[in-house]
Amino acid sequence: MLAPAVAIIIGVVLSSIVVFATPKGKRAVSVLGCMITFMGIVWLAEERITQRWGGGPPIEGSLATFGSILMLGVGVYIILLAFFQKSNDHS
Repeated sequence: MLAPAVAIIIGVVLSSIVVFATPKGKRAVSVLGCMITFMGIVWLAEERITQRWGGGPPIEGSLATFGSILMLGVGVYIILLAFFQKSNDHS
């Protein structure tokens, strides 16, 4: 497994490439999709979802895998919307 710093650098580089390839008016949507996708990838690689508050132990097992894949799918869907959705602005 990669060191956390290397994984973050790879994620930032790939996200930057995707964001700069997005049409100019939809880059913020693409950034949101990249952030969600990157969280899903990190959680899938860790095989657990660590809670960022004092609410309890991390989520592990099949529920963590399902949640990670769900986050990955939602992020990719948002990125695809940024690329392929027609703009309603006709000014």
